[in-house]
Amino acid sequence: MPRLNFEVDEDTILKAYKLGSLVPTQWEEVDYDNMVDLVHLENVRDREKEGGDPLGLPVSEDIDIKDMDMETKSQILISSKNFSPSTYLALMHPHATYADLLHGISYLESSLAERSEALRILVEDQFDRFVSVKTVTDGLYEDMKIGILAPERDHGSLPVRVDLKGGLQKANQIFLPVLENASKAHKLSTTLSVFERSKFFFNLPSFIIESIDAGRYDLALRDYKKGKYLLENRPSQLLPIASSNNSNTSHNQPIPAAVLASQQTQQKRILQKVWLSVEKAMAELKSVLVKQLVDPRRSVDEIEKSLETLLEFQGNDEPLWTYFDHQHKFIMEQMNTAYERGVKAIEASLRDVEETILVVGTLEFVLERELKTSMLRLEAKQADVVLATSMTEPAWQALLDQIKNLSEAISGSGALTSFWTIAKGFIQGKYKKHSTTASTSASRRSPSQCRTMAIEVIQLYISLISQIFILSDISLMSSPSASTSMTSFQQQQTGSQYTNSMTHSLPLIPISSPSFCTAYYVQKILAEVGECVSDLLGLDLAPSSVPLPGGGGSGISQGLKSLLESLKWRMTDILTRDWLRDAGMFYTLESWIVSRIEPSSTIYLSRFELFQRHMTTAAYKIVSGSSDVPSTTNGQPSSKSKTSQIPTVFTGKITRAFVDALYAFLDGLVLLASEESPIVRDLEEAGKANTTGILGPTKREYSNIHSREGSPLGVVEMRLHDQLDLRDGNVRLLLVISNLKYLSNTIIPGMITQLEGAFGLLLTDDRTTLGTVVEELDKTLFNEYVNPRAATIVKMVQAGYSVAHIDWQKASLPTGVRPYVSAIMNYVVDVHSQVCDVSSTLLERTMNALLDELVNDAIKGFGQIQRFGTGGLLVAVMELTFIHKSLGYYGRDTNAGKNLEDLYMQKITAAYSPSSKEPEFKTSFDSMQKALSDARRASAVHFLCFRQNSTSSSRSGTESGKTNGKANGDTLDANGRDKARDKSDKDSIISTTSHRKAKEGTGRTTRG
Repeated sequence: MPRLNFEVDEDTILKAYKLGSLVPTQWEEVDYDNMVDLVHLENVRDREKEGGDPLGLPVSEDIDIKDMDMETKSQILISSKNFSPSTYLALMHPHATYADLLHGISYLESSLAERSEALRILVEDQFDRFVSVKTVTDGLYEDMKIGILAPERDHGSLPVRVDLKGGLQKANQIFLPVLENASKAHKLSTTLSVFERSKFFFNLPSFIIESIDAGRYDLALRDYKKGKYLLENRPSQLLPIASSNNSNTSHNQPIPAAVLASQQTQQKRILQKVWLSVEKAMAELKSVLVKQLVDPRRSVDEIEKSLETLLEFQGNDEPLWTYFDHQHKFIMEQMNTAYERGVKAIEASLRDVEETILVVGTLEFVLERELKTSMLRLEAKQADVVLATSMTEPAWQALLDQIKNLSEAISGSGALTSFWTIAKGFIQGKYKKHSTTASTSASRRSPSQCRTMAIEVIQLYISLISQIFILSDISLMSSPSASTSMTSFQQQQTGSQYTNSMTHSLPLIPISSPSFCTAYYVQKILAEVGECVSDLLGLDLAPSSVPLPGGGGSGISQGLKSLLESLKWRMTDILTRDWLRDAGMFYTLESWIVSRIEPSSTIYLSRFELFQRHMTTAAYKIVSGSSDVPSTTNGQPSSKSKTSQIPTVFTGKITRAFVDALYAFLDGLVLLASEESPIVRDLEEAGKANTTGILGPTKREYSNIHSREGSPLGVVEMRLHDQLDLRDGNVRLLLVISNLKYLSNTIIPGMITQLEGAFGLLLTDDRTTLGTVVEELDKTLFNEYVNPRAATIVKMVQAGYSVAHIDWQKASLPTGVRPYVSAIMNYVVDVHSQVCDVSSTLLERTMNALLDELVNDAIKGFGQIQRFGTGGLLVAVMELTFIHKSLGYYGRDTNAGKNLEDLYMQKITAAYSPSSKEPEFKTSFDSMQKALSDARRASAVHFLCFRQNSTSSSRSGTESGKTNGKANGDTLDANGRDKARDKSDKDSIISTTSHRKAKEGTGRTTRG
């Protein structure tokens, strides 16, 4: 097939529409019959373009012949019959001069002459060819007359007529049956036109089926009602019956009754057969609608549409009760199924947890390990979901999944919401307009039964939640008997994990769960139940005055609120149980690392404070239902919060748990100081015994660490393992006492203040009781450390003043201090060094307690001596003065030092009783002073620690004494204050003894 050319010439378009231009400005009809042929015009135009202007003059470039209309074009083309010389000159050469026109005439004449001469030459040269063409044409015509155009062949038309006759025969064979069928079809259409009015009825089954398939149930119902109306009221219109007026009777006579009855029977049979098909289609429609009606995944709007269609079709409320019964049964079965599956999953998870614990080790080991891991995550400020990671997490997750499934079954998928929306509309009479006839069975059921069904669903939800967590009224759950039952449950489960949980007589909760995991999941469970309860309360199912069936008169709203409150109590009880258990084993987290906040304590206290804050915050979120904890200012809430909405029973339970956790923590502190401390076991197992006596960091060193900006203690940790021998019970005891001091002064008051601010409480009694307990514990532990050392010092002092070692009345003059004095001072130096190494904040307290015992025993012992000779007096004065002066700060500015000074300045000199044979007292005293000065100078470096500030360490003093030896020794003599006191003491003693000696001499003279 040749390629079509759809390009249309411009002239062709103009000729077809009789236009002179493609952009006409007025109505026009151009007569192209009087113009030269367009093709010819175009050819001439092309030749003119090739030959140029006929006059040989230049044509202006601004002139475009294409934009001209056809009439103008015909006037400027020289080959056109309508050619106009004036128009041509006006358009093509408007600016030509006379000379140009003369030149153009001569050019045109010469061109015409050239063309005529060329044509003449062509004819002369090709004349023989013209003759040859004429001869050939005549011969061809003669041949055609003899052959093709012969008369016997009908001048060439015979073959055509033969072919046409054969084509006619073939056409008859092919098209006659088609025409006959067309005639039959015409007759049939004529017959069917009679039944045209019944077309809707006979096609009604197919119409209904198509509407059902298309989901247009309202259209199917409308067609059904229309067909039913036609069947009942206008059967003759659907299928007419012949009468006397019909044209099929030749004489217009009436049809016999028998024939008419037969036709009516046939009409009824045909219509009933069609209607039976309609009823089958409508039965299918009803089946589809009922199936959609009981589908719980459909929305309320879709359910209402299905209900309206069914109600309009059936005319009674049976579809409503079909929906209510099925939906009620479906929700109840879903909840029971979710509960049973959930219980099995929880039990399986609990067994897996128990088996895992048995594989890993003991329950105590697992709890300690997970507590340490959780605390590390808490210090790293990781999310709560990370803190909840533990071995018991699968069991908690199974429990949470069960709660979610129960909530999803009742409210999550909108099942109960859809149920109550339809039921409320039914109760309010929303669907009565669709019911046209009364039902014998369905109308006996009261619409209020829908409310009862919904209440039964909620009651089942409350019952299942209560069975999972063994819930009852708060007054019963908070009773002492219930607490005792839970305590025995915990003890029983500790010995045998989850054995009785399968009987469902106890909560299906993990017992070996870390408190962090418990805190996270009880909040999630409570939030899930709270959200479900809020959805159920939002249904406005029944006012609180409407009693629950068999519910003891309490309303449905009150029942849901009671469920939530009871669940809060159970969740709080579970949390406080694990809270107290972890607080009791919190001592295992003591890492013996110096705190970056208080160098005299360990980070163990800060960790416990962080633990308490996290647990208290979790408890607050549980009982308040809020995710935010109110900030506090001076112990009071900074803004209006939900604290006033928290019942007292909850705040009391949390407060008791908080205080009990503190008591458990104090018990752990005591255990850390005992031989059962975990560090002792760990060091023995690891073989890290430290017997090298490494010096501990001084307070100045701690301060240097904290003062370096940008270098927190988390980077430069002071590990006491490397500084002290933590196997020594005395070292741990001092550390615990130091921790107790910081705990009592800072940690506990701060935690109680935060607790008071969060819950809006005033814990005056608990604050006082805790302070008393901590004070008593501190006193007990401090006495445990001080009393053995005080007893040792007292024993040394007793050995010094005992008459078994020296006769105080006949003793010779002293030449130096006796060994027991050095032993006492060296022992005190050792104690001073140990306390300063461990906790310099306890130094002054310890030294004062030891010196009090030393001075009290010295006063008691020397007070029992009746008489002192000169030698005995100077020995006692020298030794006591040596102790007093060597103690430096502790002998000068403490009550014990003042009592000691009073002992050798007043009480001992008062018992001075010299004999006549004894040398001059002043000379002996000067000799004693020289010996005392020599002894002090010899021991100055060793006892230099007592001259430091009470907050300095003995190690730093000793090291500085070693480097400054002589200078520090000379300081004793260079100290003006000491010299003045020595001179004053000397004068006082000489004066007292002289007076005493004179009095003795007078007495002897009198007696003589």
